[in-house]
Amino acid sequence: MEWIVVKSLLSLGAVILLMIGVVFVMKKYVYGRQSSSSQIVEMKVIGTLMIQPKRSVSVIKVMDKILVIGLSEDGMQSLGEISDAKSLSRIDERLAGESAQGGWFTRKPSQSASVSFAEALKAQISKVATKGA
Repeated sequence: MEWIVVKSLLSLGAVILLMIGVVFVMKKYVYGRQSSSSQIVEMKVIGTLMIQPKRSVSVIKVMDKILVIGLSEDGMQSLGEISDAKSLSRIDERLAGESAQGGWFTRKPSQSASVSFAEALKAQISKVATKGA
């Protein structure tokens, strides 16, 4: 009886190791090649607006062109291109400002902490104490 349990656990371990190996090979060789070839063309999604569920309009920058794309369950359609010089300069200014502010994990000036943790904790304790009294 014990031999069956050991044999089952060894088989399960072998299957799990095989699955981890397949995922590692797929990430390294299959998906790694696709991501390196996509860096040849500079592309950035500037903004997306959901119109309805599964329907949206996206503005993307491909190289030096700004394209408006419609996305739905039927696929993608080109809706137009922004070629107005004033609009292009405004978009470029906003993109430059966005890259200067940093990524997701950088603190923006409007989010700076003006109160220490101890002060915030004391304020919360006093609120709870006044509600209980």
